[in-house]
Amino acid sequence: MSPRLAIVIPCFNHGSFLDEALDSALGQTEPVEIVVVDDASTDRATRAKFDAWNRPDIPLIRQETNRGKPAAVNRGIAATAAPFVLVLDADDVLAPTFAERLIPVLESRPEVGIVYPAIEKTGKHSGPITSPEFSLERMLRNNVIHNGGVFRRADWVTLGGFDEELVEEEDWERWLSILELGREVVFVPEPLYGYRRHWIRWHHKSRRVRWEKRTRERDRIYRKHQALFARHPEILFDRIRDLDLEVGRHREARFPSRFARFVQRLLGF
Repeated sequence: MSPRLAIVIPCFNHGSFLDEALDSALGQTEPVEIVVVDDASTDRATRAKFDAWNRPDIPLIRQETNRGKPAAVNRGIAATAAPFVLVLDADDVLAPTFAERLIPVLESRPEVGIVYPAIEKTGKHSGPITSPEFSLERMLRNNVIHNGGVFRRADWVTLGGFDEELVEEEDWERWLSILELGREVVFVPEPLYGYRRHWIRWHHKSRRVRWEKRTRERDRIYRKHQALFARHPEILFDRIRDLDLEVGRHREARFPSRFARFVQRLLGF
């Protein structure tokens, strides 16, 4: 039987976890297609792993420059043929029945564009993670399909690939793009995806830079998907309020006022 699911594994400096991710992909109860994309890793151990790659059953694509996760995902999908796609982070793992449980939903319901499971923490910090039921309103406020979402390759083709300009919010933008095609979403309340959390202590300057980058990316997302957000203007007003609070902690940021002007234009003020 030809694989129904393509598992694309983008990797940047997570070589120490990659074997565990690959084992979980290879351990699926039905055939899957797997491709690994090295996004120009700089970690010495990760680079050594890829230099010595000897897995003829698993293609490896190596990017010469670090282009970010969306570019790695696009390149990986382009190298596969299965009708459904999962992006598996190189430090995460799948339950053996992941494909078996999720793929039939997409096959039996053509209106569905995304199916995702409950997730749980893996590694040193194991345990359940609360996964809310999907609603468009929740999704417009924040990404609720962080990991484990399976989508249709045909939708990726229709979109012309995913936005490669986003790094911090690329998952959220991916799902919003598919929703804008008129697709529905199904949540499977089984913990079929293991998410590994890394604790990072950010320097205050690094936090500010990251916040500014996320704010720029959210501004891009709101503009790109303004038809979706226009259905729930209260979410945009809440976002302005949140930004007003945040700017007190990041006084050098200019983005809140820009976003406020965008909302006013969108709503005809």
